[in-house]
Amino acid sequence: MRLLKEMVKGTPVERPARRLWLKTQSLMGREEAIIDDQAFTIMQQRLTRSSNCLDIGCAQGLYLAEMLHLAPAGQHHAFEPIPALYEALRARFRRHPNVQFHNLALSDSAGHTQFHWNVSNPGWSGLRERAYPSPDDQIRIIDVELCRLDDLLPADHRVDLMKVDVEGAELAVLTGGRALIERCRPLIIFEYGLGSAEFYEAWPEKMFDLLASCGLGVASLGAYLAGRPPLERAEFCRQFHEHLCYYFIAYPPSGAS
Repeated sequence: MRLLKEMVKGTPVERPARRLWLKTQSLMGREEAIIDDQAFTIMQQRLTRSSNCLDIGCAQGLYLAEMLHLAPAGQHHAFEPIPALYEALRARFRRHPNVQFHNLALSDSAGHTQFHWNVSNPGWSGLRERAYPSPDDQIRIIDVELCRLDDLLPADHRVDLMKVDVEGAELAVLTGGRALIERCRPLIIFEYGLGSAEFYEAWPEKMFDLLASCGLGVASLGAYLAGRPPLERAEFCRQFHEHLCYYFIAYPPSGAS
């Protein structure tokens, strides 16, 4: 499988092959594949050729590649604080001048801070130490730049979709981009759940109230696709505390599919 992935990487068949693999894994009940498949379906429904997107916690660029395919005329920003991943992203997407890459971490404040890079499992890296998949995981402390989204993007820059996957720091990222969110009211596909959020005291009441104050409802990806109404505050909190869902979408209630 790894050899096949390397053979198609960077070729015209990479995206259809990836989508076919995700669909197959989703039908087999693989949770991560189900989430990605649902997120990409939403993106296909809502993005236009000129939509502008933010990929916050870009990692290997899975979502960025989909954004570029669906919105090739848009202006996109990708944020990745781990230097090795950042450089790999720049190399992979070097033929896309409409992507601006940022080697920093978004938050609700600006400056510099320590970042816990999980070299063994990079997807578990973050600004704060947390429980890791294995006690043998290699954790490297690096210095990263912090920035508020509202300070980084021009006040007239339109954002249509944000994907946020920052291992617990989602509330801080959205707080630092509150003015942008209130102005643009974008779709926000975000990871958020126990196992990471509690290390940032990012409790669901705070998350729900922030999104609601920006005029956004919140739902699971599946509920959004099914056209069900947004969650009430108590139900959102219940889903968080009972670990029933950890990937959500925030959206203007009139923008449900």
